[in-house]
Amino acid sequence: MAEVEIRGLRNVSEQLVRGVLRTQRGQLVTRARLAEDVTALEQLGFFEEVLPPLVEPTPEGPRVVFRVREYPRILAMEFAGNTVLSGEAVRIHLALGPAF
Repeated sequence: MAEVEIRGLRNVSEQLVRGVLRTQRGQLVTRARLAEDVTALEQLGFFEEVLPPLVEPTPEGPRVVFRVREYPRILAMEFAGNTVLSGEAVRIHLALGPAF
């Protein structure tokens, strides 16, 4: 195979995704390995959808394209009605950190 491409990444690191893929440039493409890679991508927990991979012909050989759709990014979170813990304590217990 000539190339492995990942489409649909917005916030998730390409390096992280490539780290779980068994399909690599220069290897023979098999359905079993592609199925394992789809499962590995799903198990990362970052993707709302992992579509079946495409195998596209190129002059250099087949290109495998993994297509993902990330879950929406949470930009803000508000805690209301809590009288026992402060908002900061809730953030700490939820491991959200001060950025939230």
